[in-house]
Amino acid sequence: IVNIQTGAIIRKFDTGVGSSADPLNPLNVAGADRPNGMSSPTVVDIDNDKLADFVFAGDLFGNVWKIDISDPLSSNWKFDYSTSSPHTPLFVTNDGSGVAQPITTAPEVSKHPNGGFLVNIGTGKYIETGDNTQIGQQTQTFYGIWDKDETVLTVFNRSHLLQQKITEEETDDFDIDQDGTRSSGEGTADIRKTTKTPITWHTAAGLPSGGSISTGVSSGVALGWFIDLFNTESSNTNNYGERQVTDSTLIDGVIFFNTLIPSANPCDFGGDSWIMALKVDSGERVDESVFDLDHNGVFDAGDGFDDMSNTRVSGVKSFVGILPRLTFAKCGGSYCGFGSGSSGGFMTQQIKRSTASYGRQSWDQILE
Repeated sequence: IVNIQTGAIIRKFDTGVGSSADPLNPLNVAGADRPNGMSSPTVVDIDNDKLADFVFAGDLFGNVWKIDISDPLSSNWKFDYSTSSPHTPLFVTNDGSGVAQPITTAPEVSKHPNGGFLVNIGTGKYIETGDNTQIGQQTQTFYGIWDKDETVLTVFNRSHLLQQKITEEETDDFDIDQDGTRSSGEGTADIRKTTKTPITWHTAAGLPSGGSISTGVSSGVALGWFIDLFNTESSNTNNYGERQVTDSTLIDGVIFFNTLIPSANPCDFGGDSWIMALKVDSGERVDESVFDLDHNGVFDAGDGFDDMSNTRVSGVKSFVGILPRLTFAKCGGSYCGFGSGSSGGFMTQQIKRSTASYGRQSWDQILE
């Protein structure tokens, strides 16, 4: 943490979790340890006094860190839940086989309805040799983690989280003449369906017990949720290297994030992306149509799966290759997400969210 005027270091925080803690070298084979590194931090002001209170950040070894900088004296700033090095993280990612997953993006932090914070963060990297292939890649995940902001941390893991799943992908025809009806062959979009398992938050002290939370049993109580980034349709387990390497965005109760799938063909534009939209507080499929897929300016059943249930869509595939984090801006009575893809094309996707919080909400007069 640096003084912006002088460049002087105010405080430097070392997690104490370096090469010797490499999760991919559990046997500590000499020379096989990789260096660790932190992702971009998210700074949180919890009381709107315009002074930062907490810093959240992930690292390449799958740790989610929380640092308390709320004290007026910088000498009292500290890692939350930990006093000695190596420090204790808020959470450690897990691919389901016990191996931590790398984090290269900044978390999205919001208030939890039961107090504390909801920390949303995805895993994956696209920075090293071997990252640009679909073959042999670790399964990556998007998480919603409850930080209860208590004096003592209750250490929990993936087994204490509710699991949502990607259950179907298909290419549907959508109307592009804006006449309100679908016509075969007029326009297509690759879309995704996800589960809609409600969450029961564990509000008691300690860890939840009973129930198989991680498999999505609704009777279980959880300390968060997760969704693995691959399509489980027809019992598929191949992840095709999908991961999240761009920051997510929270708008009006829905968490938006892009994923990246490396190209299987080097002549393609690097790969593909999915734009995902899930309920932030549970990871469930959103009840309403979020994407205007038939381009008629109305969010309705015509934007859902082309089946009798008109199931709402949780993900839309990019048609311009790999997408960066989308830029959201007001367009008409809603939002649009904008992004330039690796193919050189530009994508605009209309998003249904409330515009009540759009634009300037307040200001402070600094100079007179």
